[in-house]
Amino acid sequence: MGRRGPLPKTRRTTRPKAPASPMPPPTWLPSAARKIWKATAPGMQESGRLTAASAELLGQFCAVVVELRSLACVIAKEGSLTRGLHGSIVSAAHVAASKLRGSLVSLSKSIGIDVPTAARLDASQPEPEVVDAVQAFIATRHRPEPVTLEEEEAKEAATQAFCASIGMK
Repeated sequence: MGRRGPLPKTRRTTRPKAPASPMPPPTWLPSAARKIWKATAPGMQESGRLTAASAELLGQFCAVVVELRSLACVIAKEGSLTRGLHGSIVSAAHVAASKLRGSLVSLSKSIGIDVPTAARLDASQPEPEVVDAVQAFIATRHRPEPVTLEEEEAKEAATQAFCASIGMK
């Protein structure tokens, strides 16, 4: 039911055609999120919900899922509460996970992953291809690889040696 009565019935005259080749994940997507993309994208592409315009949202969805899983591991290890000056307080990981869950729900509604939204989306009408100059720039710019612990330690040692050589502590 909608706010003012039942939703209009939509009829699909044609089934969406499955694309010939799978859509690649965005270049900025971390490797753990790419695994989620590879599990989610084919079903969305077959139903016609994954287009060039919605690919960015699916990439964000996959990245949020990975972050939420890592926070769930932290919460499982350390707990949801931490000791503060005035007693037990909610841990930062728990607060971040709560906010990420809200983002996950919002993103899943935007791309039609949740069941009610998927039922309302009419995938038979293809979305017009929108080229956003900002998104095109973001997709092509170089993202540095994460720094390893050894590299971080070597950088710290070099900084300390430099400071010692100029007489600073």
